[in-house]
Amino acid sequence: KILEFSTETKEVLKNLEQEVNIYSLIPEILPVAEGAHASIGEAGDMINQILEKYSQMSKFVNYKRIDTTKNPEFLQKYEGLTVDEYSIIFESGKNTKAVSINDVVGVNYSEAVGTVMTQSLTAEHKFTNAIVTVSNTNSVKVGVVGGHGEMDFQTVKTNLLDSENYESVEVNLLDGDVPQDINLLIIMSPTKDFSTEEIKVLDKYFDQGGNVQLMLDYTNEKTPVLDSYLKEWGITVYNGYVVEEDQSKIYGNTPVLIYPDINESPVTKDLIAGNFRVLY
Repeated sequence: KILEFSTETKEVLKNLEQEVNIYSLIPEILPVAEGAHASIGEAGDMINQILEKYSQMSKFVNYKRIDTTKNPEFLQKYEGLTVDEYSIIFESGKNTKAVSINDVVGVNYSEAVGTVMTQSLTAEHKFTNAIVTVSNTNSVKVGVVGGHGEMDFQTVKTNLLDSENYESVEVNLLDGDVPQDINLLIIMSPTKDFSTEEIKVLDKYFDQGGNVQLMLDYTNEKTPVLDSYLKEWGITVYNGYVVEEDQSKIYGNTPVLIYPDINESPVTKDLIAGNFRVLY
């Protein structure tokens, strides 16, 4: 049974105003090891049903399965796209995006059973993002601040921003003013202090209506210049952790790993009925 689409997916499909073509290249069988083959089984069927549901929920979404063994010339028009025989291609106008089966299905090969065992399925999130990417004509550009021991730019770009359809660039505040086409600055867990010159650059960016997302980790390093500037904006940084003291709500003996209370909803009712716990 296909779960209901999320509110976000329904909203994307409701507001879609241009055609999006989806082509699945996934074959009936999936190679697993040393030339052995096994049916993709339930996961492949689920992906097909999910993609069909997209086309059923919007008149602008067209879905088709392509057998590249019978139609090898199909891929010629996508030479600039990273595509293999297990990809799903999303296309709208001149915009294209490929999603690999490896990005939406987590699988293990069981030697005992001799089949591919599906471990996880994250198809809806990836597919909806792909639709937004190819149909969006107004891109959001994110600047990731570096130079203070922050999380590596490539890690932020690959793991956080690319999947959410953001264009991203690394920003060094010592190079001068923040480029005007940047819609959002991200400062990801700095471990070294900012200079007064960098604070002036930030201040000018904010005075011009700029936006920032600041994330701080616990650190023994002192950042008095940054802390002082944040206080001007009403933000006080405390050097410590937020912990859970109720032993029944923590994982093991680690009070920062918390089991939250789950409210019942169509999404969570099966978790509650199965007495599953979500770890934060």
